[in-house]
Amino acid sequence: MKSILIRYADSQYADSYRNGNLYMSSLSTFRDFKKGLIKYEDVISGKATKEDIEKAKAFREMNQQDFQEGVSSQVPRECARKFLPHDFADALKFDVRFRLEAYDFCNLLCFFRVDCMDTKEKVLLDEDNIANIINSRGRSISAEQIRGMSPEEFYQLLDTFFPLNPQLSSSQVHVIHLPDSRMDSFGDMAVLIEDEEEFISRVIRAVRRQGGDVITGDIRYHQIQDRSNPEGLQMSHHVSLITSGDSGIFDMKELTKGCPDIIWYGCLDKYTIFENQKEWRVCWLPEEKNREAKILHVGCLDDIIELVPREKLRGRLMEMNPGYFPGYVSQPRMNFKGTMSYGQFRRKIERIDGKCRMIMEIG
Repeated sequence: MKSILIRYADSQYADSYRNGNLYMSSLSTFRDFKKGLIKYEDVISGKATKEDIEKAKAFREMNQQDFQEGVSSQVPRECARKFLPHDFADALKFDVRFRLEAYDFCNLLCFFRVDCMDTKEKVLLDEDNIANIINSRGRSISAEQIRGMSPEEFYQLLDTFFPLNPQLSSSQVHVIHLPDSRMDSFGDMAVLIEDEEEFISRVIRAVRRQGGDVITGDIRYHQIQDRSNPEGLQMSHHVSLITSGDSGIFDMKELTKGCPDIIWYGCLDKYTIFENQKEWRVCWLPEEKNREAKILHVGCLDDIIELVPREKLRGRLMEMNPGYFPGYVSQPRMNFKGTMSYGQFRRKIERIDGKCRMIMEIG
């Protein structure tokens, strides 16, 4: 499977990417639910433009903010009886998670992973992007019209707009997983990285120069579990709670002491609600421990990146992969590379101070 990393950005930052000055935000900003919001009074007064409102709406629909960023461990619901009042523990829907405060000291750079897959299996079509590509080539068609086509009509459409590539196997189907159109609101330019291995090498060298440790790789997506009652996963009525304030901070080691079957997570783990993002990350833990954004200087990237205007992105991706058509690729890769293993990276953060907050579902 071939993959290309893409990152949306504003064109005013093009030189920063070319020069390899990578701006990396604290993980804390990824769980800040005030980010992207517009104040009600700004809407009423007219200070917020129509464009501002549309951008805020698109940001909200992308569902990028996740208050569970930094979850480090997940313990069985039954274990919670050791540290929660009995009546409260009885109302728990799923396992309890502990979110480490020290993950705020991590700085992140996130990409969407465009996968190209060759398979003999059935694939799920991406009618929205198929229509997008066809429209860019001069024919007007909607995703709904494509969904309503007979198999014969659809294959004729593919033959016309996605012709076979003689260099690809005729016994397989060739699928490219393009980004969702909702991502287009997050910058007028896309940064393409086709040589992932070389990019990782330069990131690792830069971190060794500037200090700290780094891990890179695909996000692993997980289902929230209730191992004492697996059927409980089907129950949708619940409220998510997270402890707050100074009184809501605990010692994770104390809470998990003696708990069996703990699942350990890190900055490359998220829950399945976000799996459509197909995210790939650079996670840097600098020597300086704070929540400030930082710049990682990896050196000139002109030779391994391509900057493409947003409106030309899908066309460029199709040019790079002739013979492929838009569909969904769920095949995992799960390869992590950095200055240490992913397990070592997680344990290093856990040892900083062990302070955490509890996350739970009540229903």
